[in-house]
Amino acid sequence: MISQDIADKFGCSLYSIYNKAYSLGLEKDKEFMANHFKGKAMDPNHGGRKYHFEKGHEPFNKGMKLDEYMSPEAIEKSKATRFQSGHKPHNTGRDGEVRWRPNCGYYYIRIKEGHWMEYHRYLWEQKNGPIPKGYNIFFKDGNRRNCTIENLECISNAELARRNTIHNYPSEVKDLFRLRSSLSKAIKKSENI
Repeated sequence: MISQDIADKFGCSLYSIYNKAYSLGLEKDKEFMANHFKGKAMDPNHGGRKYHFEKGHEPFNKGMKLDEYMSPEAIEKSKATRFQSGHKPHNTGRDGEVRWRPNCGYYYIRIKEGHWMEYHRYLWEQKNGPIPKGYNIFFKDGNRRNCTIENLECISNAELARRNTIHNYPSEVKDLFRLRSSLSKAIKKSENI
């Protein structure tokens, strides 16, 4: 069923359906979306369609040197717009800068260019020295955004396993975890067939 059909059935706008689906955490299949956008891009009435390069298009300057297709004045003019050696983008961090990385859920601190470290580990090491092998830094209140030394503790792998075990949850929640695991396995198995 198309989204517009659903909107017509409920007597509301298409965007109301989109907003409700978003609030419920519903998403369209990735394959469907890829085909949908590909179809839109291939539409001859698409706004930028006439400016797209067709498959197999060869640029007019392929294999040519700069001075073969540009005048000396144009070459000189273009030098001002080129990236200079040592150029850094505007959002380059500085040493000591702390950033939240949503994809992994931790704050990171820049130690030096190209070297970042988890901020909670950095704080612990500054105050207490290196973290022993087989130990982890744990947030006492469970909030990864609360990066203060008072909220951090160093625990062994065994203690971390005890704290994160499924047996700490009520039986209803344990059943949900197991059900989710079974469902994930079934989905993966069906995708591999």
